[in-house]
Amino acid sequence: FEHIKQIRDNDINVAPDKHNVLLLGPSGSGKSLLAHTVAQYLELPFTSADATSFSPTGFQGADVDSTITDLYIKAKGVVQTAEKGFVFFDEFDKLGTYQNKDGLSKNDTLNLNTQNSLLRLIEGKQIKVPINNMGDNVYVSTNKILFFFGGAFTGLVDIVARLNGLASRQIGFRSDSKPTIEEAKQTYDILCNASLDVMTKALIEYGLSAELVGRIPVIVPLAPLTKEQLIEFLMQMDHSPILRQKNLFAESGYELVFTDEYITALVDKVYLMATGTRALTNAVRNSTCQAAF
Repeated sequence: FEHIKQIRDNDINVAPDKHNVLLLGPSGSGKSLLAHTVAQYLELPFTSADATSFSPTGFQGADVDSTITDLYIKAKGVVQTAEKGFVFFDEFDKLGTYQNKDGLSKNDTLNLNTQNSLLRLIEGKQIKVPINNMGDNVYVSTNKILFFFGGAFTGLVDIVARLNGLASRQIGFRSDSKPTIEEAKQTYDILCNASLDVMTKALIEYGLSAELVGRIPVIVPLAPLTKEQLIEFLMQMDHSPILRQKNLFAESGYELVFTDEYITALVDKVYLMATGTRALTNAVRNSTCQAAF
C-alpha cells in the first residue's frame, strides 16, 4: 500500500522506492492468491508466471519480458495502467543453486542467467510490447510495476536456524516423510523471527544473487493455514472446490451434498498434513470421483 501511495503521489517521471515482496510458504499456502487479492482490491492489473519457465534468451523457454506483455493485455491495452500493475513470479526458489555444492551445472548456470534477466526487469526497463500483426509496438516501463516472488524454499529454514545458532535443533521438513503441521509451525516461527539481515544472508546462501535479493526488501513468511481458514476456503471462497464439484454434478442433473461430518474429517486430514488449499482441492475432487463411480 505504501508503494501504491508513492505511485499516486509522485510525479509521473519519478520512479518510486519499490517494495518488491518475497512470499515464503509451501504449496497451497496462498502466495499467489494473496498477491492477486491485493491487486483486485486496488483495481490494478495482475499477472503471474512460473519462474522456472523462463530462459534469458527465450530460446529454451519464455522470455521474462513476456510477463509485461501479459500485464499489458490484463490492463486492456492501457499503457499507464499496465505500468502500475502487479507481477507475481511463482516457484522463485527453483532458481536457487543451493542443492549443488560441487560447482555449477548447466541448469545452475541457466538459473543464474534467468536471475540476471529478472534483476534487469525489476530494476526498471522499457519493454517493447507488440500490439498487432503489422509490427506496431508500444513501450511499457517497469519502473513502477510491483513484483511479487513466491516459493516454498525447502531447506531455507535450516540455513536460517544455523545462522541464528540453532543448528543443534531438529528443524525443517524431513526428507524421508511428509511434512506435518508441527513442522510447518516450527518452520514459520524460525523464519518469522529471523532478522532481515539473516534472511538476506540465507537467501544468498540458498543460491539467489545478492543483487536480486537486494531488490526485494520485503520478505514475508506465511503461517500454516488454520482449520477455520481451510473451512472458509471450502465453504465461502468463489473458487471453492466444493462449489466447482457441485456445479459439475449439476450440469449432469445431480445434486451433490457435502455433510458437516465430511467437511470436518477432510479438513482435519489436510490440516495435519500441512499441505494447504491445493491438497484440499485434490482431496475434494478425489473423494467425489470415488463417490460417483
